[in-house]
Amino acid sequence: MATSYRISKAHLMKVVNALTQAGYLTAVLGRSGGLKPVEFAAVSGREKSGW
Repeated sequence: MATSYRISKAHLMKVVNALTQAGYLTAVLGRSGGLKPVEFAAVSGREKSGW
């Protein structure tokens, strides 16, 4: 991925770490591990009053 976007691997890892800390990605360790986006619940107009 770093090569595709022409950025350093170190910079990519800093961004990934920041997104994981902020809760936007989930990091899975191990042989079949990786990164996946966190699924956020959709908020409809009925669930939130006053919007």
